Amino acid sequence: MHIVNKQTSKSPEVMTLVRKLVLNTLLFNITLKAQYINTKSNAIADSISRCQWHRFRNLAPQADPDPTPLPPIVWEC
Repeated sequence: MHIVNKQTSKSPEVMTLVRKLVLNTLLFNITLKAQYINTKSNAIADSISRCQWHRFRNLAPQADPDPTPLPPIVWEC
């Protein structure tokens, strides 16, 4: 949430994504604002962010068992 709202990160890898995000929001005149959602209301995302994969699978049994890899173009500047 902080990274999206402040449009910055200490991680060079994350900044690669942030720059692309900011460029696209400017090109298409889009405003983004991330908002906190408490754990109880956002249990699936919370389980992923905490790497609680067993909990995630229980909450979202329909989810694809294999993660979708990010294409290399995502990391290009």
